Amino acid sequence: MARRALSKRISVALLIATISTIPGFSVYANVNPKSESANLIQKQAQTETQSIFNNWYQNLVGRKANPDETALINAINANDNLVSTEDKKGCWDSMVKDSPAFLWSNLPLGNNSANITASYKNVYNMALAYRLPNSKFYNNQNLKNDILFAMNFLNEKVYNNKIKKIYGNWWDFEIGTPLTLVNILTLMKTDLDKDSLDKNLASIDNFVPDPIKRKSLNKPSFKETGANLIDKCFAVTMRGVLGNDENKIKLGIQYIDSAFIMNTNYGDITKKGTADGFYIDGSFIQHDNLAYAAGYGAVFLERVSDFLTALKDTSYLSGFKNIDNVYRFVSDSFVPLFYKGAIMDNTRGRGVSRLNSNDHLAGRAILVYINKIAKTNKSPEYRRTYQGFVKSMILSDTSFTDYMNGLSLPRIQSLTELLNDSTIPNNLDNRNEFKAMNFMKRYVSQKGSYAAGLSLFSNKMSSFEYGNKENRKGFYQGAGVLNLYNDDTTQYSGNYYPTIDMARLPGITTDGSYGKLEEWKSYLNPKEYSGGATDGIYGAIGFEFSNINLTGSDLSGRKSWFFFDNEIVALGSDINSTSNSPVETVIENRKLKADGSNKLIVQGNLVNDKLNSNNSTWAYLEGKTENTGIGYYIPEGQNTFAQKSLREGTWFDINNSITTPEGKNKVSEYYGYLSINHGTNPKNSSYSYVILPNRNLKEIENYANTANIKILKNSITTHAVEDSKKNILCINFFEADTYEDFTASNPLSLLVKGNNNGNEYYLSDPTMKQESIELKVKVKNINDYDVEENTEVSIDRDRNIITFRVNTSDKDGTTHKLVLNKK
Repeated sequence: MARRALSKRISVALLIATISTIPGFSVYANVNPKSESANLIQKQAQTETQSIFNNWYQNLVGRKANPDETALINAINANDNLVSTEDKKGCWDSMVKDSPAFLWSNLPLGNNSANITASYKNVYNMALAYRLPNSKFYNNQNLKNDILFAMNFLNEKVYNNKIKKIYGNWWDFEIGTPLTLVNILTLMKTDLDKDSLDKNLASIDNFVPDPIKRKSLNKPSFKETGANLIDKCFAVTMRGVLGNDENKIKLGIQYIDSAFIMNTNYGDITKKGTADGFYIDGSFIQHDNLAYAAGYGAVFLERVSDFLTALKDTSYLSGFKNIDNVYRFVSDSFVPLFYKGAIMDNTRGRGVSRLNSNDHLAGRAILVYINKIAKTNKSPEYRRTYQGFVKSMILSDTSFTDYMNGLSLPRIQSLTELLNDSTIPNNLDNRNEFKAMNFMKRYVSQKGSYAAGLSLFSNKMSSFEYGNKENRKGFYQGAGVLNLYNDDTTQYSGNYYPTIDMARLPGITTDGSYGKLEEWKSYLNPKEYSGGATDGIYGAIGFEFSNINLTGSDLSGRKSWFFFDNEIVALGSDINSTSNSPVETVIENRKLKADGSNKLIVQGNLVNDKLNSNNSTWAYLEGKTENTGIGYYIPEGQNTFAQKSLREGTWFDINNSITTPEGKNKVSEYYGYLSINHGTNPKNSSYSYVILPNRNLKEIENYANTANIKILKNSITTHAVEDSKKNILCINFFEADTYEDFTASNPLSLLVKGNNNGNEYYLSDPTMKQESIELKVKVKNINDYDVEENTEVSIDRDRNIITFRVNTSDKDGTTHKLVLNKK
């Protein structure tokens, strides 16, 4: 025992004696331990704090680049150019030292909170250049002096422990600025005297005294959740590290594990924040009722990866009891939303309205986080699978001229290491799956050569979010938008959002109206049927909507999408309106080549401008690249409108927070548009069409003669479709109804797969409110079948009727499987 204790003390002493190659860690606190044991514990804590500091410093600066590492050298030069350029446009060049009101003339202080965060970000770029070994500003003493001047100026004027009033956006005071400040302090710690360090740490204490509380609200009952919580946790943790304050470190870490818990229901939606976080079906919700996996969920993932990086090889990680859930978040909440390196826009929320942001840039950032997190998993299989996924997404992403351009040094180094690691396979993306994220109302079909994302809203999920002047035209984002992804990888990038008609997005039924913008308002659907059934490969999704709370229009209807192998079938019925505006269902609204030269053909007629057609049965849109053409089969014949046009807009139009000349300059894109006309004030109108991805013109012209898709019923109460080739039947019962051998006693969604051995039935409750659902199935001879046991289902047999009663009391929209085997 004595030998073991002596060995332990020697190990600790050696660790403490180790000279760090990273600048900047000294202990200011004077502690008088009462015993040798307390002293040992204190030294161990200091050693771990040193390790966290070292880990985070290394994460910021990376390793020194070799001269032949072009991507790294380019990244260093790019950061140098942010600091100073020959034409004096860098942040160091433009810094003003003789004004009491600002450091940068374009960032006046005192009224706009965003300018505080932006000013600190300029200081961070300067500090990073000062610390990067390959930077031309490395250890530049003049730069150091101006960094220290700027830090002191901001601390005295706008961010200190004496300021009581928070103005503008609370986020800047409690998240944006403190997160930036702890990075600056990490880089500059050796150059700060104790008084300067203490003042900066005190400013963080003032605005983030406890990460779970929001100081700006002054409401003790309010608790932070999701991404906001973990952001604040990281700021407080690093504040503790920088001040060698173990209590602060523990305060920052103590709430994190609760953010890793998966929700199983919405909670009390009348209470703010109770619905936020990850769900068992992969959903991620933030701001109570918004799908935000690629927005706030990405921030959450980034901060988790930061924690795992900073706390590496320390005992603090042992406090993360629910860390395995994080690895599941990767597989369930993020991976399903990727296609060829892009993260689907339908969970980016307000983010789609931001200049210099798009699905591929957002996707690239998330892939960095996934790679960092996957590396920490103990399972070699998990690491191969999900680091392999990251590798495949990088290698399949053709939207970048230089994939590494714009990334920081450590991120470039991390991804380069991954790409060069022969033990991590390039897992080619040949997914054949359907993912239902019922809680956030997002549905994804992955078919290898294409993917589709469907966005709905409900009585619990808002269609969109407007706030901070962002996303001014987003009303229809959750109103039945169907985004199709294929080798046209930049379809939703470039100037898509400021130029597309946001009231006529693909998939929606619309009268073209917009509602009244109210910041942070919930735009809910008064109808409840929103979701459907899936076997994990195919999907039957139904959607009942009314726009009364969205745009003020009384337009309403019932819509369905059925996802098969090579077809997406769309049905609509019960479409009604008295808005005195023309109503249409948008089959397609797709960005064309830069010169608009894609061919758009309807019923054999080439569309050059506008074309109205009666009883159209097919259309074709030429792709931007090879094998990206899309066909549209209209089996029942519809009156259609087609158009090719050049549309203009500005980023400021959709985001009034963008006030730069670039944001206010007009931009343009060509679009191909196809819709079904329902006329003005339609009553009980309907539609049907089939989307055929990655087809050529000849295949579309002949499709009607070989179609394996059959529209079986498209009534007010029921939508039914069959894929005769696969022997798959899909039915959405919006009300109790009967279709042939199937009788639904209440609203439900049904997918049936038949084979020689019997049938598989997949049922769900899209309303997510019923205690149970009931389906009666008529068979020729009840004695010919055996029913597999299912604890969630009770079964009755009466003559030739088999009745399934499915327990849906969990109200999570999940699909329940039932099997009838032939004897």
